Amino acid sequence: MDTIIEPPPVVSGRFVQEMNEDEYHAHPALSQTGMKYLLRSARHYRAMRSANRAKPEFEVGHAAHAMILGVGAPVVEIPARMLSVDGGIRTTVAKEFVANAQAEGKTPLKPQVFAAVRTMADAVLMNVKARPLLEAPGFTEASLFADDPHTGVSLRGRLDRLSLVDDVWTPVDVKSTTDVQL
Repeated sequence: MDTIIEPPPVVSGRFVQEMNEDEYHAHPALSQTGMKYLLRSARHYRAMRSANRAKPEFEVGHAAHAMILGVGAPVVEIPARMLSVDGGIRTTVAKEFVANAQAEGKTPLKPQVFAAVRTMADAVLMNVKARPLLEAPGFTEASLFADDPHTGVSLRGRLDRLSLVDDVWTPVDVKSTTDVQL
């Protein structure tokens, strides 16, 4: 039987569970990423806010989050037999597979990318420090909203996981990298 836990008390603001990723990113409140662009210029910020969030370079991160956290778009492997000889998505059948998967809200990945993401997810899930944080009671993709008390600016942030470990709320952030040093 699962234990029901309450979210941590929020001093000033809102704690939102199960907010759709698109809804979160469409929210007008200022985020950390938004602040980076705003510090460059207002024009950079406006461009970032109007940009399409579904970029191919985000697929690996989205897929890793789905496999590690169990949330987000399901990940599917494009069958190798559908790809062109050089591994590209140029055959009609591969293009149709990708289009159908995306229409179903899935993230299609080439076999080598799928295998790499699966390896990343397995490494995190087998890690003796990460696994207990991910398995502890808590909330996945927790969205936080508040107004800055000094400026009145509406702010937002999103935690990959907020886990209750030994009666302490612990934020967990999953990141991918290409330069892990052991």
